Amino acid sequence: MKEPIALWKRASLFKDVGVHELANLYNAFTEEVFYDGDFLVREGEIGNKFYIISSGKVDILKEGVLIAQKGESDYFGVMALFDNSRRSADVRANGKLIVMSTTYQFLEAQTSDVVYKKILSNHFRVIQNTVRNMNESAVLKQPEKLELTNAIEELRNKISADLHDEVGSILAGIAMQTELMTLSSTNQNAEKISNLSRKAMANLRDIVWAMDSKSNKYENLLDRMYSFAEDCLDPNQMTFQFDTKLLDKSEAIPERIKKNIFLIYKEAITNISKHSNGNLVKIVFQTANDKLLLSIRDNGSPAASLNKGGLGLSNMRLRAQTLSGKFEVRTSDGFEVMVVVPL
Repeated sequence: MKEPIALWKRASLFKDVGVHELANLYNAFTEEVFYDGDFLVREGEIGNKFYIISSGKVDILKEGVLIAQKGESDYFGVMALFDNSRRSADVRANGKLIVMSTTYQFLEAQTSDVVYKKILSNHFRVIQNTVRNMNESAVLKQPEKLELTNAIEELRNKISADLHDEVGSILAGIAMQTELMTLSSTNQNAEKISNLSRKAMANLRDIVWAMDSKSNKYENLLDRMYSFAEDCLDPNQMTFQFDTKLLDKSEAIPERIKKNIFLIYKEAITNISKHSNGNLVKIVFQTANDKLLLSIRDNGSPAASLNKGGLGLSNMRLRAQTLSGKFEVRTSDGFEVMVVVPL
């Protein structure tokens, strides 16, 4: 087996990552050995590991059919860098195999934000190049591949738009803070960069989750909403209540609605955690007469949230409009945002 650092330097995932950074990164991984026929990953199962091949080969199988092979310095399981999502294919050792593995939680905790951001950026660059190559080759081959190419292009545009909307402003903030660091020797700006980077990663995970077709039921969305409220409101000693009596939690929710409703909800809860002087948040989430209703109301002073939540309210209104829905702000009893969208 080749020297790990030299091997990793060849990997597209670690482009622009220095030797010293790679040495630190190596400590976040654990070596594992597999033998011919061993399965590292099973299609459809929840997985939280990311792998880099040190020696040997793996077969990638979809529904039992071989679709690709990977070898030395290649990587797989990259969705584990975002979240513990279901695996999209089987991965099987082809002969003796040595890999280095880690989880996104451990990798993020053991590496600097700058290195972690480089790794993710490099992976998205690989995806972009792969899609471009597929588009170019499909035009020259069978006409039936055009439909697949268009679907991939649509997905790529969708990802790009979401990344621009949700992460673009954060990355711009990172650039500005980096410039400020050249004028100041304090650690305050470095801390801001760290916070902004982690926020960008959190948004990326939300986008990936929203696009996961296996999390397409109301109960999946409610679990995510509950967890976010816990993370956001508990530190501020704010309690919250959910009213979902009129909701069939086992029913499927369209991906477009799921994504935008969650992002509206996330914006509203974030605004409350930052600006509200109340201590209770009531969330109503229900469906009736082919419409979905989401209401988020606190018991604080309406003026506090109105004066400081301007940009967030505009973002929520725009997302409701993309769903052909209605967005209202009410101040008669605390501060409330309400969204109603057709199903």
